Amino acid sequence: MELARPMVAEEAKLTADELRSIAGWLIESLTDVLNVCESRGERLPDYEEEGE
Repeated sequence: MELARPMVAEEAKLTADELRSIAGWLIESLTDVLNVCESRGERLPDYEEEGE
């Protein structure tokens, strides 16, 4: 994060290709995060209300 923030700051002068690459990395990262969340969510026991 420390390295990525300056790349997208207001004053950063990025080309369209650089922005496209960053967007691609972001999509890949978010896909990985979603896969991990879904996998962990499947391992959670079913929720039961108190008294059931």
